[in-house]
Amino acid sequence: TLKFQPSVGERVGRCLGAGSSVPGRRIPPPFGGQGGAMRVFPFSGLAPGALFVAVVVCGRVVSGVEEGGGGGSPRASRVIGAGLCRTGTESLREALDTLGYKTYHHMLTRDANHHGLWEKVYRTRGTCGASVEAALDAMDGDDYNASTDLPVNLLYREQLARHPDAKVILSLRDSAEEWAESYTSTVGSLFAHIARPPFSYFLPWMQDWLSFLSQRTGIKHSQADFAPVASSLTKAYADWTKEVTDTVPPSQLLMYHSRQGWRPLCDFLGVPPAECPTTPYPRDDSQDHWDRAVWFASIITFQWPLPLALGTAALALLTFVAMRLFLGGARAGG
Repeated sequence: TLKFQPSVGERVGRCLGAGSSVPGRRIPPPFGGQGGAMRVFPFSGLAPGALFVAVVVCGRVVSGVEEGGGGGSPRASRVIGAGLCRTGTESLREALDTLGYKTYHHMLTRDANHHGLWEKVYRTRGTCGASVEAALDAMDGDDYNASTDLPVNLLYREQLARHPDAKVILSLRDSAEEWAESYTSTVGSLFAHIARPPFSYFLPWMQDWLSFLSQRTGIKHSQADFAPVASSLTKAYADWTKEVTDTVPPSQLLMYHSRQGWRPLCDFLGVPPAECPTTPYPRDDSQDHWDRAVWFASIITFQWPLPLALGTAALALLTFVAMRLFLGGARAGG
């Protein structure tokens, strides 16, 4: 008799159904605890449209770029970015685009309409092989051949298993302490705000995302306000660096700082010297944007009950005035 294999969609459904995940593995609960059934949130269908605040952040895939001409090694056809966010991943994305790659960056989980697939990865904390496979299939299917920043960098091992000849770039900061300070003041702060009301009503997967991030990197978050725990950050950075260097074959790994410029990147990827850009290496000057985003999110997080209360009071007042006018007119007519 013929036996039909379940589709990827069916396997993802099994992972999400009844709180189960990969056979023999429970979905770990967010921020500790005993786990159990999946949480059900209202407004979950609004998540993709509200993703503009999530900014979410780090990873890498790649699929077909032409080989460089001339001598030397052939140009890398697939690149996996394994650097954590806030390590120059935006500059790296621009650099890879300049070199002719089609780069998958964190915001493209929205722009490429892939966020629904990634939401399933977050909800299962990355333990459902089918949901991970579906997200990576979507990237490959859209012909992305490079990627950077969250969330795809957290799946660099799964990508390397799919593409064992890929080149891996581990972007770095000068020190773990410098990275921790940058993460806390930007991404970590923003994540902490949008994991709370009112954002959590429209981004119900955000706490699952933080749990997935914590599980993969060791970055811990406060159970009270979801802020990153400072004592966990430098260790998470050091552990992540060691994990990548222990996992990726040395011949396929570039440990890279953006101040090194074009030459190490071109040499590593097999870009002929004549095709290596002579313009300044891209620089990410987004700190002001981060400062404004964090300020805006903090105002909404801490002050949102006030406009809600004022709006409710105004509505009640208008209702009262309208009823008085209506009842007064009714008495006069009677």
